[in-house]
Amino acid sequence: KNTNFFCYLRKLIVCQSLNRHSHSFLSSSSYILTSIYSFKGRNNTTYQEEKRKEMGRGKIEIKRIENSSNRHVTYSKRRNGILKKAKEISVLCDAHVSVIIFATSGKMHEFSSTPLVDILDQYHKLTGRRLWDAKHEAPKG
Repeated sequence: KNTNFFCYLRKLIVCQSLNRHSHSFLSSSSYILTSIYSFKGRNNTTYQEEKRKEMGRGKIEIKRIENSSNRHVTYSKRRNGILKKAKEISVLCDAHVSVIIFATSGKMHEFSSTPLVDILDQYHKLTGRRLWDAKHEAPKG
């Protein structure tokens, strides 16, 4: 089995050395490594599958973060991520989006692609439930 592998490797090196003028040595060597991993993994996994296993983030358990400093950092990063995604979906898909986030400190962060009143009216028309009544509005005067 090793003999087949080394024959395969030798053929790759020869083919790549013939084409060296059109490719840099680095790209040639990475091509060879990719091919080696693909060859070795024919019965198991390919190079791309191995790389996919190495990359990416692990899953975290969704539970309250006890350390207040870590909790604040996580809140800030996730808040910014949610607001960014809300902006992106409104631009990419022409969707009407409104996001309001309150921190435990009481500070509010918001994004609305269209006036919030319009979004609430549309919600009321579709569901029949009013989220906002006139009694909540400040008196005009």
